Amino acid sequence: EKSRAFSRRRGLPVHDHVLVPKVSGWAAAVGALRPALRSVVDVTMAYRDYRPDEQPSEKSLFQGRFPKEVHFLLERHDIKTIPKDEEQLAQWLRHSFGRKERALRAFYT
Repeated sequence: EKSRAFSRRRGLPVHDHVLVPKVSGWAAAVGALRPALRSVVDVTMAYRDYRPDEQPSEKSLFQGRFPKEVHFLLERHDIKTIPKDEEQLAQWLRHSFGRKERALRAFYT
């Protein structure tokens, strides 16, 4: 719910399946690692036997609640296609999370 409230306050899209991306942390990490990277792999995970609003946690795993199926969506992005400008990078990242949201919505319906 914190992520939804944050999105509403900032005028950002409110998602059901993904959180608001942490742009400043992402920008710092990519900026520091860019010289050593050829690509970035974007990973989205979905769990078949969990409700859309539920996800495995340390607590559920220790209690023996393991997902029976885990699905991965992997997208490889050449580092040259990822913007260097922080505002453009923020837009790129939000667009990426929008794709994740649409993929997860389709998966869970």
